Amino acid sequence: MTIREAAKLIGVSPATISIVLNGKEGVSDETRIKVRQELERVGYVHEPRVAKVSHSPTGNILVIKYFHNGSLVEENDGFITMIIDSPSERLRNLGYSMAMITVKEELVKALGDMDPSLYDGVVFVGTELEREDYQKLDRIKLPMVVLDNPMVGTTFNSVGIDNTECTRIAIEYCKRCGYKRIGYLRSSYDTGNFEERAKAFYRYTAEYDLKFDKRQEWRLSPTMMGAYEDAMNCLAKQKN
Repeated sequence: MTIREAAKLIGVSPATISIVLNGKEGVSDETRIKVRQELERVGYVHEPRVAKVSHSPTGNILVIKYFHNGSLVEENDGFITMIIDSPSERLRNLGYSMAMITVKEELVKALGDMDPSLYDGVVFVGTELEREDYQKLDRIKLPMVVLDNPMVGTTFNSVGIDNTECTRIAIEYCKRCGYKRIGYLRSSYDTGNFEERAKAFYRYTAEYDLKFDKRQEWRLSPTMMGAYEDAMNCLAKQKN
């Protein structure tokens, strides 16, 4: 039932009902009481209007795309794009505007040149961050989340891969398949993710009683073409 329909039933104007329901001035106390009684008699249920959520910009977020040597970020651009796309879409849906900078120079200098008054928060793509870089992020005095780096030993918020559990699952699978000996194709470039995976590999090969000879560990470039070329070189050496 609408206010107009209720007004017709009890013999008052829709404006009078609106005044009564919203507690505004304009009618006598006697009329106010009578209208409420009549609304109850005819079974009118008042549903308060819900204010619309504004989608106007609520802040500005800076996305920092960091290069240490570029081997992971530049040569795996599709992967990095996917990492950035999801939070970017979410921020836009929440009404935030975004700016992006690429940091290829010395990190401390780049952070020193940044004007924090222009932004409300930072999303830092930390794929190539190394441990010695972690403390440099203390210079960022804004709310921040680091993507694609575990940031072990820090208090920074981060979103990344569960490297330890994923490695354990892989080792457990090898054990279920009946393998007794195992080798290790490891990244030639160490980041937080790769370090976590290496520690988990050594731990779980021992726990699952798989024989691992350190001489069966080969370092490969962390890119598709680089890994292929390095693997072919490893195979050639094995044949010789």
